[in-house]
Amino acid sequence: MSNKPLILVVDDNVINRQYFSMSLKKSGYDVIAVEGGKQAIEQANITKFDVILMDIRMPEMDGYECTRHIRNIPLQEKTPIYAASAEELFKEYSDLFADFLLKPISPKQLNDTVRQHIQDKPMAFNQENALKFAYNDREIVKTLTDLFIREFPKQLQTLCEFSDNNEVQKCLDLVHKIKGSCRACGAQQIEGLLDDFSTLCHEKRENSLHRKLDELQVALNTYKDSIL
Repeated sequence: MSNKPLILVVDDNVINRQYFSMSLKKSGYDVIAVEGGKQAIEQANITKFDVILMDIRMPEMDGYECTRHIRNIPLQEKTPIYAASAEELFKEYSDLFADFLLKPISPKQLNDTVRQHIQDKPMAFNQENALKFAYNDREIVKTLTDLFIREFPKQLQTLCEFSDNNEVQKCLDLVHKIKGSCRACGAQQIEGLLDDFSTLCHEKRENSLHRKLDELQVALNTYKDSIL
């Protein structure tokens, strides 16, 4: 799996889809493009996106309704969604979106908008950091990452059990332990999600913890794919 940021383009106009896809790919991003809201929701349920570009005027399901559905999907809890339309955005819907782009959108405007949200995106597998911890020995890196992949699912299950039992301190202690392993194994994205999990624990936001655990499972799968 590529480590490039992944963008979802939703637009019923094939010319717009092609234009956005070509422009974003040329700037170094991976793109999935779909023609309607139903397909966008299906993709959002199975793939974590870094940014979503949402057309507003679409048949069957408009961009407002589609965005409301996507906002309830755990994988996309923090995904910035940009409205893209030839018409001005209705003010009552503005809180759904990170921003609004008025068509026609120039390549520079498109890429500047995307870049501001993903320039600091953590890597699923930070090989450079892993090598530093392993004295630049790739065999050591492989040994450590293989061990991490075996152990992390068990730790994630334990974290889930602690969370279900509202054992906040045990959650925090285990997160601290796992984060040390993340640094040694270059699991930068997982480490960032664990920081988010700790924050939710401190704020006693129990309803959001399971969403974060789901994100951690997805991040583990991405990590495994990234080191193959």
